Amino acid sequence: MNELRKKLATLIIPITKLIGIIKMPFVSKSNVFEKYFEIKNTLKPGDTILTLSRGHLSNIFNRLVNPGEYMHTAIYVGMEDEIPMVIDATGVGVNKRHLPLFLSDKDKICIVRPLEGTITEDQIKISLKWLENQIGKPYDYTFNLGEEKFYCSELNYFFYKVGNPDLPFVRKYKGKDPKPNDFRNAKNFFYICFEIID
Repeated sequence: MNELRKKLATLIIPITKLIGIIKMPFVSKSNVFEKYFEIKNTLKPGDTILTLSRGHLSNIFNRLVNPGEYMHTAIYVGMEDEIPMVIDATGVGVNKRHLPLFLSDKDKICIVRPLEGTITEDQIKISLKWLENQIGKPYDYTFNLGEEKFYCSELNYFFYKVGNPDLPFVRKYKGKDPKPNDFRNAKNFFYICFEIID
């Protein structure tokens, strides 16, 4: 089954890449960026940021395998030259970018943080070092759990596993692949510390 999945994914990767960059016109957009300072002041290194950007054609297909409100995840890594930074996995691979740029096209956002006692500050520091070493790795179009390439929530999943291999993270939806909404729904590991909803 795994081999069949890899072959199928290889055949549809060019189509998937194209769908990932197409945006639909005339889509009503809200502006998360209006809450930028509140978001920035809420974030702590190691937080997971869940987002939705309306108007992306890929959202239609993502909903088939990713039920829930949010379609993307990123990890807040802290300040760099006085600029808040995130690391996420997108179609171009694992990359680091400024928080303002990251938020510029978002319509919904949820910030989740590990519950006290599930991962220590020292473990978060270990995870942050590991995360920096993942920058430049390719995007995982086959959605196979592993550390050679990453899709967004796979990167977040391994981020926490590196710091605490025994973390009590349980996925809500069927299948082994972590999905963005699993982070919001993992009440045994995370709590919501900020959310903008419709």
